[in-house]
Amino acid sequence: MAWWRVSAVFTVILLVRVSVGVDVRLLERRLLTNYSSIIKPRRDQSQSVLVNITFTMNSLRTVEERYQFITFMGWFMVTWFDDFLVWDETEFEGLKTVNIPYNKVWVPDISMYFSETNTHDLGVNPFVSVYSHGLVMWYPGDQYTIECLLDIQKFPFDKQSCELRIAAWQTTDWMQKLVPKKRPNEMAHLSENGEWEFIGIETRSVFIREFNMTEARYNLVMRRRPLYALISTVFPVVLLAVLNSLANSLPVTSGERMTYCLTVLLAFTVFLTLFEENMPRKSTNIPFLSLYLCVHLISSVLSIFISIIVIRDRDLVVRAANVFQNETDCRHVYENEAFFQSTPENSHRHGNHTEYTTNANGDAKNCKNNENNQETQTHVDGEEKVPSCNVLNVEDVPTKGKTCTCYSRLLKRYEICNKVDKMMMKISVSFTLITTLALVLAYCL
Repeated sequence: MAWWRVSAVFTVILLVRVSVGVDVRLLERRLLTNYSSIIKPRRDQSQSVLVNITFTMNSLRTVEERYQFITFMGWFMVTWFDDFLVWDETEFEGLKTVNIPYNKVWVPDISMYFSETNTHDLGVNPFVSVYSHGLVMWYPGDQYTIECLLDIQKFPFDKQSCELRIAAWQTTDWMQKLVPKKRPNEMAHLSENGEWEFIGIETRSVFIREFNMTEARYNLVMRRRPLYALISTVFPVVLLAVLNSLANSLPVTSGERMTYCLTVLLAFTVFLTLFEENMPRKSTNIPFLSLYLCVHLISSVLSIFISIIVIRDRDLVVRAANVFQNETDCRHVYENEAFFQSTPENSHRHGNHTEYTTNANGDAKNCKNNENNQETQTHVDGEEKVPSCNVLNVEDVPTKGKTCTCYSRLLKRYEICNKVDKMMMKISVSFTLITTLALVLAYCL
């Protein structure tokens, strides 16, 4: 008896499945008989088809700042009512829904504007779900790449809004009217992106009077996560600006000042090149960080220019000081020796004459040694002591007067350059503080 009961149950289940399969085939044959996929699905052709579109975003793949486009994964829920796809559920064993290939029924003319991958369709889904009361649901989805005009002026604290535009390609509102809808839990299935924080989707409907059609627009709002950019770009640039402001504090005699300035300039150039390679090449909105880099690049060039002038003038002053000192020592030696030889009284003093001659010869040797030495060896607090020049005491010596006048001019010029150098150090530090505060305020406003 048990065996017969099991066989009876399996037979009933099999008959039900065959009946349902027969009902689905009969229903599809009945719905598609004399059905045209190019005719508006309205019995009253004066009425337009209301097409509801809901967009759901799954993941944000890439945001390309330089080429101005974004790539993301998502899908759409498109619904409308078809007056010709209705049936009585009681005639088909309570069958409520059926899946039909979308190329056999009327599908709204929907295109994605400014898209690089899906211009004339919304994605891949070969079937539509048709309900007994005429409701048709279509779920296309794909990976989309659309144009997005990014405003990177406040990089890396920028907030972007990319517009996704959905509209008909060649039909008007007489045939269909698009109505954008917002999904309640649109962020529930969104995967996290390490560079961007997705905020939400804003929907709106725009009527284009020129073409008599309605556009469904979705604004994808997202914010950049600034931590990586701060560590890799902003902080190194600000530290380089601080080092650049301290270039004029190095003494001229250290010998490493020009190397230091050139190294900072090279670092600024490298950062500017790397930064501009990833940014869009347009002049409408330049990033504040690029302006900050350019300003401090100019400041670094000015520091190098002033350092060259100060080092050159120092070298000229040292050489003129050596020449002036050598001429003074030699003149005193030669005049004292001639005066001693011309005095008769001193010619009988052999001992004193010998001692004086020895001193004179020693002074002459020192004079020759001073002529060969072109650098001064006496330094006090990092600055060289150069002898003063009094032109009034040497008016009777033509060469000495010319040397002294030239040396005095160089000495005054050198003092002016030192004052300018110290003033530039203060200006550089103040300029770095002001520009850094301006950059912070630009980010905050």
